[in-house]
Amino acid sequence: MRRVLFWTLATVLALGLAAVAAVVWLGSSAGRETALSLVSGVAARAGVDLRIEGAQGAIGSELTLGRLRADLGTTRIDADGVTLSWQPGALFSGLLSVDRLHVRMLTLELGPGEPPSPTLEAVDLPAEVGLPVAVRIGELGVGELIVRTAAGPDAPEAGEPVRLHDIAAALAWRDEQLSVTDGRLHSPFGALGGLEASVRTRAPYPLQLSARFAGRPADQPVSLELSASGDADRIAWGVQGQAADAEVDAEGVLRPLGPLPAITVQADVKGLDPAVFGAQMPQAALDVAFTADNLRQVAGVSSGDARPEATSLQGRVRLVNAEPGTLPAGRVPVRSLRTGWALDWTGDPASSRLALGNLEVELSRTDDAPATVTGDAYTTLA
Repeated sequence: MRRVLFWTLATVLALGLAAVAAVVWLGSSAGRETALSLVSGVAARAGVDLRIEGAQGAIGSELTLGRLRADLGTTRIDADGVTLSWQPGALFSGLLSVDRLHVRMLTLELGPGEPPSPTLEAVDLPAEVGLPVAVRIGELGVGELIVRTAAGPDAPEAGEPVRLHDIAAALAWRDEQLSVTDGRLHSPFGALGGLEASVRTRAPYPLQLSARFAGRPADQPVSLELSASGDADRIAWGVQGQAADAEVDAEGVLRPLGPLPAITVQADVKGLDPAVFGAQMPQAALDVAFTADNLRQVAGVSSGDARPEATSLQGRVRLVNAEPGTLPAGRVPVRSLRTGWALDWTGDPASSRLALGNLEVELSRTDDAPATVTGDAYTTLA
């Protein structure tokens, strides 16, 4: 009995000393360099060229990286000023607990990608997506995010970079659910805030999202409430608020996994005045109802032998002007407009076409006599 007790105490003491030694080692510069070298080696075996410069601090508490560069082949990641503060002891309970992960500047360079396949296929998602441990990031932040698209055969010139800044959120992945809380970011168009999102990591991947947007695109005030719910196969979304002093109420359904990401849109805009967009624009009080649906692939839209495939979307537009007038008086000379529309997009504006069917326009005249224009029309987008 004494021998069993002796070996039990000896084992506990040895494990305790090993844990203390591991903590001391993780806090040393040798431990830091060894751990980072192991990370680079694992990345290299996965086909990722990972380079880390200017490491300071301790792996076991707070670590600062001057620069981290990762080359994934078609995608390059460049992170400057990375700060990580975490609790390694939480791993013993199956939790990757990060108090703070902040990147001063993050640059993503995306490759040109492969040309689109002529045959569209549905997307199959795995039955579940999981991690070996739960994850908690109390404060996730990026000072500035720059996304660039490299030039390629189908895009001889690199795209204009997308720039976002002051990105922040809290993130948790636990019990088959990924959650984002208190998300916010700033863009050249305005600020997104109050982002709350959650998605189950098992099919059919039910999700919920809400956020607020406020900004001044086109130098006009915009304040919108955004929402989405559903699952990976069918997502219902909504947008409500004000834009350029007009009331906006829009909703729709997105089906992202089919051969085409089918979409249905119903939008109402009330009290829109074109004059707010510039002194040269006429005045009006427009109520606009817009619908779009039936996204599909069509055989071709151009004349001649070359008939490129196109993605087609169609719907209807109804417009009522409560304050019609004449152009010399600075008014929009339309009382109402109703039409069906169809957009066939080939990827090239010169061969893409917008068609209007059953068009009916009631014009405004100085003598108040009725004047109605009806017919069909189409135009290319070049």
